Amino acid sequence: MTPYAHQVIPPIRLTEANLGQLVGHIRTSRRPVIWVREDVRATFAHDALAELAQLLEAPVIRAGDAAGVLPDTHPLAAGQSHGLWRGCSSGGPFNG
Repeated sequence: MTPYAHQVIPPIRLTEANLGQLVGHIRTSRRPVIWVREDVRATFAHDALAELAQLLEAPVIRAGDAAGVLPDTHPLAAGQSHGLWRGCSSGGPFNG
């Protein structure tokens, strides 16, 4: 069995200047996963999230505060994390 290799892309604020960099990371990914938090709900980007997930065929993991951004019945809904980063001194991957 081959070990699963992964690369964590640090969170970035999306701008036109760094969009190409993000697209490059996604294009080189073999099995992308989308991890979302409340920003999707706060910006009413539910439809865009579903469209992106379908385009990439990428499962969507929702942080506890992102409940409802993708229906549980959606084929790419991979569940919701609860307190995964609790106790982590950095506060998890979403600080910044």
